[in-house]
Amino acid sequence: MSLLSITNLEVHLPTGAGLVHAVNGLSFDITEGETIGLIGESGCGKSTLGRALLRLSPATGGRIELDGQDITHLNAKALKAVRPKIQMIFQDNAGALNPRHTVGKSIGQPLRLTGWNAKDAKARVHELLAQVGLSKDAYDRYPNEFSGGQRQRVGIARAIALNPKLIVCDEPVSALDPSVRAQIINLLRDLQQRLGISYLFISHDLAVVEHIADRVVVMYLGQVMEQGARDTFWKQPLHPYTRALLAAVPSADPDTVRVKSVLQGELPSNINLPAGCPFQARCPLATEQCRTEKPALRRAASGNDVACHLVDTASDIHPQPTEETIPCPAP
Repeated sequence: MSLLSITNLEVHLPTGAGLVHAVNGLSFDITEGETIGLIGESGCGKSTLGRALLRLSPATGGRIELDGQDITHLNAKALKAVRPKIQMIFQDNAGALNPRHTVGKSIGQPLRLTGWNAKDAKARVHELLAQVGLSKDAYDRYPNEFSGGQRQRVGIARAIALNPKLIVCDEPVSALDPSVRAQIINLLRDLQQRLGISYLFISHDLAVVEHIADRVVVMYLGQVMEQGARDTFWKQPLHPYTRALLAAVPSADPDTVRVKSVLQGELPSNINLPAGCPFQARCPLATEQCRTEKPALRRAASGNDVACHLVDTASDIHPQPTEETIPCPAP
């Protein structure tokens, strides 16, 4: 059953240079207890999408349904009742916490705002601290007394305080050391299993996404280029952009050498969007059709949805590989 349904969502932000098409007709669903990994280059609209789902950025068009309710244009009073269902974990765990508030006060803030009395709220905060692996004495300490990983645990505790159904994780481990990163990922997975939470996990780290996601959505210039189940996605990527992203991931196998297709040029401006396929300006395989006709998202034989004129979805025939793995010669 779909917990979150996004249909043709648009978020256009006015600037002095023109209208930024941050999210441009994007659609996908998240089911209960599922983790969607959202990947794409910086500037493709991932964080704006996350903010739009929490109604921190207004939708220009389209529809957002959470737990069967259209929340796209709810007024402030109606939105207050929805807030407990969807929360966010931020990339900057230091900036997300008020340095003048104790950890107990920061975690307890959503409880107080929803009418909890002081005694029950304090007991709940102590319970949350234990759930995220922090001791009770953290309650009276300040954010600057903690490491980055510990501050992120505080942010997670605050995000789960009201038992949300969905958490938007915006690069939650990108600023952490690798060992701490693994601990936080394992904590998120454990909380998901125990509490039944769904995640929209936004990340540049494809290795992390491969580890935590059930399905993967590839975003480019505010649009979905490809989406599919994790295992199929990594084994048989179809879109040239997806294949280029995966080709850029270093191989851990010392006995192989990768021949990579590196993305050329920068992400185009999302003020003046190109005609046709949004990726056509950087795609070495682009045809005249790609330059003039926007491809629809279609279901391929593998189960992936792909927006590419060059993919034969009946047989999953796709363009020439953008990477190949070549065995190293024997010494």
